Amino acid sequence: MNAIKFRGKNKQRGWVFGSYVEPTHGYGKEKPRGFHKAWIMTTAFQQGGWFTAAQCVPVDEKTVGQLTLAQDENGRDLYEGDIVEHGGVLYEIRYIEKYMRFAPTRPGVVFAGFAFDHWRLVGNVHDNPELMEAAE
Repeated sequence: MNAIKFRGKNKQRGWVFGSYVEPTHGYGKEKPRGFHKAWIMTTAFQQGGWFTAAQCVPVDEKTVGQLTLAQDENGRDLYEGDIVEHGGVLYEIRYIEKYMRFAPTRPGVVFAGFAFDHWRLVGNVHDNPELMEAAE
């Protein structure tokens, strides 16, 4: 069985990979200073039936993307938010609720049935937003 893996961007450390964690503390409307809504747990250990975080890194929640369990033509893992190229055209990988799957998309186009092994990873929407802006 494949583990569900995520990535998120931390200002100091860059991209971090692991499990996605969203705190559910009852802080109410006012969040304490330094509160982060999204975290990536990079390592964990189990103690007495409870998982205890050994390394949790706060990330920008807008950058969190799930691993698609697919790879591009060069064998690189593809995540939600990656930009791929096929036939000279750029697409963003998004989760499409209607099809319950990840798919390359661009305005007005969704590839619901495809194989990623003919697509090439060229960047992501967080580090290279200009790629998708130019594609529109």
